[in-house]
Amino acid sequence: KLILSRIPVDNLYRDCKFKGYDITDYDFENNLCFDAKQAGTYIFTKREMSSQVGQRHENKILYIGETEDLSTRFYNHEKKNQLKKYHCNTIFVCKMGNKEEALKLQNYLLGLSAHRIRLGSLNSSR
Repeated sequence: KLILSRIPVDNLYRDCKFKGYDITDYDFENNLCFDAKQAGTYIFTKREMSSQVGQRHENKILYIGETEDLSTRFYNHEKKNQLKKYHCNTIFVCKMGNKEEALKLQNYLLGLSAHRIRLGSLNSSR
């Protein structure tokens, strides 16, 4: 399992700030509120109580994606049924300057998961 807090940060992405949003009741039929044409990389997770002493929660990564427009990306997301099945309840978003930067960050994160810790099957079943 890939835990969000355990992802090593490459110097290239040290300034990337992921902001978390609780989407427990999100129905994928509405959009989350982001500026139009804002590119970004996003991570859908399942937040659970942590088994680690002193840590309240941990976020198991279910899916890593990117978009050139955060304002419209999540409406009717193609993975919504799988995300609901795996009890996705949090999304982390990092706003990027453009689609190319968002794609580079996504590929970096997917590379980490492929080489270090096995990612859930949602990314591999595109």
